[in-house]
Amino acid sequence: MLNERFAGGLLCSQVLNLLTSYVDSELPPEALMQVQDHVAVCQNCARFGASFHLLVRCTASAHASLTENSASLHRILCSVERRLDQALDQTQD
Repeated sequence: MLNERFAGGLLCSQVLNLLTSYVDSELPPEALMQVQDHVAVCQNCARFGASFHLLVRCTASAHASLTENSASLHRILCSVERRLDQALDQTQD
């Protein structure tokens, strides 16, 4: 990594390796403090971390929306299928 800094007890590459766990709030307290200390003084990691966090949030939001829309579409298709079956039954009587 170019311009790698050592701050907060971590190198930039180590912060990068911990970023997903950091964003997901899965770091143990000591590692969390080290990442926060590093990002407080390393503007490159702070900018990248903020961008990564935003990307994760947007991706999660898009996934939730797709899941919600998929469920709605399934309900609509089931309703249409039931109505078609009812209409078909009525024409056969």
